[in-house]
Amino acid sequence: MSTHPDPDGPAPGNRGAFVLRRDRLQADDAEVVVPVGELDIATAGELELGLELAATTGARRIVLDLRELLFIDSSGINAILEAYRRLGDRLLVVQGPEHVQRVFALCGLDARLVFVDGLPDAQPAERDPEARPQPAERDVGARPRPGVWAGDRSPADP
Repeated sequence: MSTHPDPDGPAPGNRGAFVLRRDRLQADDAEVVVPVGELDIATAGELELGLELAATTGARRIVLDLRELLFIDSSGINAILEAYRRLGDRLLVVQGPEHVQRVFALCGLDARLVFVDGLPDAQPAERDPEARPQPAERDVGARPRPGVWAGDRSPADP
């Protein structure tokens, strides 16, 4: 595994630090990319490059392990979506911390991307079918009124 001078990642409270690690799971023929720290506009390019390099290794699967992310913004989400557009179902995403997963849920991407519980066997994550509408049921064009969270709308709301 490639490492950074601090293999444990950024120290608690040291927001802004970013490390990108890569590893190969021979048994699963998977290349693993692990962003550590904050994934934002300043670091999304590093992730894009890391995923592109992982894709050129010939691995059957690319696993993006989000468990060590402290923060993700729209630039990070976009980098992951671009990788998904290029790699399709070859890309598996290991669920990140709850606050990271919430960003995917708010964007409606938790049902679109293939999330897994962890490594090394990378089994598909259990989903509660009642928790969110399936992608075909989701009205992606609907926008909440200003000041109203999308989850707070009743069926009668526009």
